[in-house]
Amino acid sequence: MTGDDQQTRVSSAGEASTPDLTPSNMAVMAHPARWAMYSLLRGLGPMRASDVGASAGVREERAALRHLRAMESAGYVKPLNDHSSARFQRWEALPGGVVLDEAIGNSEYNDAALQQWATVYLASLTSNVRKWAGDEEDKWPAKWRDHVLVWDQWLHLSGPDEMEEFHNGLLELLNEWRRRSRDRSDQMDTAAMRQGLTPVYAAVQAVPLRWPQ
Repeated sequence: MTGDDQQTRVSSAGEASTPDLTPSNMAVMAHPARWAMYSLLRGLGPMRASDVGASAGVREERAALRHLRAMESAGYVKPLNDHSSARFQRWEALPGGVVLDEAIGNSEYNDAALQQWATVYLASLTSNVRKWAGDEEDKWPAKWRDHVLVWDQWLHLSGPDEMEEFHNGLLELLNEWRRRSRDRSDQMDTAAMRQGLTPVYAAVQAVPLRWPQ
């Protein structure tokens, strides 16, 4: 880990995870290509720079390596050191991600920095859906297509207690499927081990809004 203001956290399993958020590492990750690469590594497992770069729209391998090294310095990815050649070296994402709790209302984070991060993150939420709708849908069997969820819904809740109930119910459901995925994480190391597994991107948003005046 580099940077005087960064400290690597350790998960309950004893593995390194992403550091506490700082203005400097948020600036590193508030970049469309870097966040896309980090998200892909987190969801699909270790990849070479050229592969994860191409999947994130970074066509030049040297540019992909620059992004990976910037994220390594910030504490979000690391090389596996499983190959002597940098060209064939695979990279993996550290678990955790960017947690904004410390940034909201903190004067160290200016509005422009938070807006830049919000722009990058919100764009990432739709990128996989756009890819599915534009390039992928017709390539999948009907049984997969029939169960894809791309929808939105307005809810009318009686207050913050119902919001908490809704929040906790969604978390319980998602955490069960995350647990199943973690139990299979040792199968994501190589292409041969991934046989029988299909990555599914799930994103959830629920925000309260005000009635029009």
